[in-house]
Amino acid sequence: MMPTLSPALDDHALQQLLDEDARFGDLTTESLGIEARPGAIRFFARDPMTV
Repeated sequence: MMPTLSPALDDHALQQLLDEDARFGDLTTESLGIEARPGAIRFFARDPMTV
């Protein structure tokens, strides 16, 4: 049986990080001039996890 792991961030901490970043937009995307291009992302985890 695998031990139960606590989340790396609780909901409040995650929301604080999102609020801090999201209100300023994405400077990297804007500076590269790629905001109108479609994109894709793939996530990989080292260990089993719940999202």
